[in-house]
Amino acid sequence: FCGVYDLTTMAKLKGPLGWGFRTALWAYTGSKDWASTPAAEHMSILEHVREHFPPTFISGGNADYLTDQQSRPLADRLQELGVPVVRRFWPKEHKPALGHEFQFKLQLRDARIVLVKSLEEHSVVVEHFSHCHISFFPSAYVVVAEHNECLRVIICHNAVVVVVDVSDACSAVASVYNAE
Repeated sequence: FCGVYDLTTMAKLKGPLGWGFRTALWAYTGSKDWASTPAAEHMSILEHVREHFPPTFISGGNADYLTDQQSRPLADRLQELGVPVVRRFWPKEHKPALGHEFQFKLQLRDARIVLVKSLEEHSVVVEHFSHCHISFFPSAYVVVAEHNECLRVIICHNAVVVVVDVSDACSAVASVYNAE
């Protein structure tokens, strides 16, 4: 949905946000000079996308710094290359303000809209499953879908996604909630 796609831009951040980003990249790459590592080169996908990149759904909140600095530029670049892109961004004045990873806060109407749109537009669920039913709960959603004549249950809770046969759904739900 959203993320860091251009490390060059992020490397220029100042203040606490810049410090946090540089510290995280040092931890990820194992080098204080993370910007010169092969790992950093690979993480900056904006430089590597080509016309054969898969269709993309990209979304960002109006109160998320990454939306204007990362998500919109990636969507623009993909469109320049002719890659099908579905964008879901909100105007600055939208209320409530939507911060980073708002998409996982399923109690928000806007998060549920993004989930449904992503399933409709580019989801593996829609491409490979038929007869989908989505149920929303305060902190989770459950998709019941048919795949190769078998029922599957897709459970998402706190950004953990589990796909199981319908016969295993009860134990999967329990394991997802017990993992907290």
